[in-house]
Amino acid sequence: MIAAILAVAIHSLPAVVLDSAPGAPSSRYVRLHMTVDGYGMGGSATLLVDREQARYVEHFDLGPQSFYQGFDGLRAWQADANGTTAQQGNSLDRATVRAWGDLFAFKRPADAPGRVATDPATGRIARFSMWNGNAEEVATFSQYQTFSGGTIAPRSITFTDDNGTWRGSVTSIETPSDITVSAFAPPPAPRDASIAGGQTSVSFLTATEIIIPVRIDDGPVMHFILDTGGQNVLTTASVKRLGLHTIGHGTVGGAGAGVIPTAFLTVRSVRIGGAEMRDQPFIVIDSSVLGGIDGIVGFELLSRFAARIDYRTNTLTLASSLPQTWVEGVEPTPFVFRSRAPQIEGSIDAFPGSLVVDTGNSGVLDVNAPFAKAHDLWTYYHA
Repeated sequence: MIAAILAVAIHSLPAVVLDSAPGAPSSRYVRLHMTVDGYGMGGSATLLVDREQARYVEHFDLGPQSFYQGFDGLRAWQADANGTTAQQGNSLDRATVRAWGDLFAFKRPADAPGRVATDPATGRIARFSMWNGNAEEVATFSQYQTFSGGTIAPRSITFTDDNGTWRGSVTSIETPSDITVSAFAPPPAPRDASIAGGQTSVSFLTATEIIIPVRIDDGPVMHFILDTGGQNVLTTASVKRLGLHTIGHGTVGGAGAGVIPTAFLTVRSVRIGGAEMRDQPFIVIDSSVLGGIDGIVGFELLSRFAARIDYRTNTLTLASSLPQTWVEGVEPTPFVFRSRAPQIEGSIDAFPGSLVVDTGNSGVLDVNAPFAKAHDLWTYYHA
């Protein structure tokens, strides 16, 4: 019987997380303050919601695993601990980011993605789930209560995705009378990088991936993959070699199915030639995953510098701003972000589609199964 009620609830009229007690004003703006236990670390979080337009901004303070996320009415964006921001242009990633604002709005759109299950006893949202392209995201809401000012909200919120789980406890709620539009914008761009002389070049090796020389803090030169689809990564062996210490625990997805365990740390300095990034968060993975490579740099580096990869001379050049000589005679290709990776529009022979540019890919071209099926590539290529 309970299962039947839940099934009906999933397909019933859209429900939302926030409500107002009888007689209390229905505040347009609500800010939740939380204590958070996530990824093996304790911290705090805030969530500001515009319930009328489903705009929101959240900030989780969890050391090297801190992050921002939001929707300002136009841009769905995500940012790391330093505020390094990626505006999500991939349709699935954009929908995944926006879904959180829809949950806390006055009315969740009937066509909003994901599945909602309600508590049959109270009619309030108990669970939300959505496929994010890599794994199922699941948020649960419980212990609803009336906070100061008459806002009804869950005391407990738990969220799980392919990066692990965080659990939040709502400690207080504010209902500001007005909020500026800029409150929902991404954080300011970090000012934590520089290049001596404005430009620097390093030689790289190619072993399917691009391998560049990197120095962490004042340590020795190490070998890192330059991965346009990746983030700052160190291996457990590299961490031991550098005498660093990790905190927390989580998971991360990669190529193929499944996830691998991670830990976290922040390093003082990352140097590539004359370029430097300071106070950088890193995830730490088992050394066997990278097969002898010390780590990965990608999104964070390429967000701070203009970069030119010359496969003819095996040279990576970084510049503090885009040199005009780099773009003369070049046809630019616009891109959007798929998580941290650049996504462009292109085609595979006669078939147009969205392509991710990934220098960390050890193959030549990966085609996903739905695309192959939609265009019957087995027949087309006599495969």
